Amino acid sequence: MTIQAGSEKLGEDSRHTLVTPEDVSTPDAAETATLLVLLPGAYMKPDDYKGFIAGLRGCLKGKVALWVAAAHPIWQEVDVKAPDAMQQATERVAAAIDVLIARAHQEGFPAAKLPSGRVTNMVILAHSSAALFAAPLAARLAGSLILLGSYLFPSSDYHASLREFSRPVLHLGGMLDGQARFSKVAIAALEAAHFAYQAGPMCAAAQKPVILLPGVNHACLSNGHMRPEANDLAAEVSAEDANLQVAGIIADFVMVHMSTNERFVAHPGELVQAKLASEDVQRRFVRIASRNVKPKPVTRVLSSVHTDIEAFIRSQPTLQLYKGESEPYWLLHVHCYLHRPNLVPFGHRFPVAPQYILKLKSAEALALVYTGQIPDGREDGSLGDQPITAATVNEGMYKEALRIVTRDSRELFLRRGKQLSFPPDRDVSKEIQTPVQWIKDMPLEFVDVGPKATQVCSPVVMTPAVQTSGKPGPEAAFQGNYYMKIMSLAGAVEWIMCDGLRPSSHQP
Repeated sequence: MTIQAGSEKLGEDSRHTLVTPEDVSTPDAAETATLLVLLPGAYMKPDDYKGFIAGLRGCLKGKVALWVAAAHPIWQEVDVKAPDAMQQATERVAAAIDVLIARAHQEGFPAAKLPSGRVTNMVILAHSSAALFAAPLAARLAGSLILLGSYLFPSSDYHASLREFSRPVLHLGGMLDGQARFSKVAIAALEAAHFAYQAGPMCAAAQKPVILLPGVNHACLSNGHMRPEANDLAAEVSAEDANLQVAGIIADFVMVHMSTNERFVAHPGELVQAKLASEDVQRRFVRIASRNVKPKPVTRVLSSVHTDIEAFIRSQPTLQLYKGESEPYWLLHVHCYLHRPNLVPFGHRFPVAPQYILKLKSAEALALVYTGQIPDGREDGSLGDQPITAATVNEGMYKEALRIVTRDSRELFLRRGKQLSFPPDRDVSKEIQTPVQWIKDMPLEFVDVGPKATQVCSPVVMTPAVQTSGKPGPEAAFQGNYYMKIMSLAGAVEWIMCDGLRPSSHQP
């Protein structure tokens, strides 16, 4: 659906366009709503980008409710000889963005707007010379920025540094772009490489990617009409092929940063802590399962930490035997999802630190594989009298958090905070219809049970440990699994220093 926007106010123009998603009424549409604001380059109009926009909508169909607002470049109509031409143009760009946000909101776009005015589920895409205005505006108004066939421009009040840029930014261009030539993007690539060295390649790839497409020129990034007079080079690929490549990369960037910058991207330290915590819990099961096995099996535990809920839903813990260079070993691959309670309306009321949703193998399942026999023991993944439960794991996190916080924070919490206790886990194995129900609808519960007391209870799911063929596949993947939800250490610290100090909701 295409809508024309127009009035006599600054920034409004009947030539601006807004394309809404096909269906904006579903819950998923509200959750994944993302507004892409397109700022055309010199001599370009909104229709000049319909090729890759169509490809982008195709890539994101069923994944993101994409709203595309394309501004007619009214800033290019400013008298360039005027002494305040740059100021006039910038004001027009900012006004056009405001108009497009308002128009999208009128048509149902749920803008995730902060008190500062920044819309975190908006992406500004600036093509070519439009980047001159886009960078400072994106830092103030948007969740992320895409520079198409361009790079960060310095200005009198803005230092063009990718390293210091406060929002995720994608540089996307062509190796044969004769206008925004690759050598102009080289500085951004250098800074991205330095950032990757500091933060890690995965974080840099998500936050500050710099991509140059082989065989693509400047024209391929818009309508395909080459302008030799502007020093563009002849392309080696068709405009259609370039459109698909551009659409695919932008779709990935939008997916990573949709709705809130934190939803699919985590700080490297968070990922490492989640990996260590989930592997530690699984290794406890391994130690119990192998305590009476001689010789002890060599088991390597590997955890994949997920920030994409769909990928996590489709993942199951697996145990496979490998020959190894010197001796055979079992590779136990488990999964951890970073659940963020604050990524909801009024998110400031909830902790920033993530919770861990774990998919592990139970001790019973491991012992069955190691010995070939179903062991005697309780069906709680612990074998006998050494229980390993979400409650015991959470209690350990809580005690460690009390140990590592400052003395002042600890004393304040012990004096006026809500002390945590950990009742037995709630086994919901027979209550749920699908694992998705457990993941999405059954939270790690914090229940105030007194003026200074809160209980933390995890819903857990356990599948029976039974003999299988031993071959990887659906049969083995769903046998002997242990799903639990636990606090992160950061979450326990946040409780002690913030959430645990709030008034109790307990009613006598």
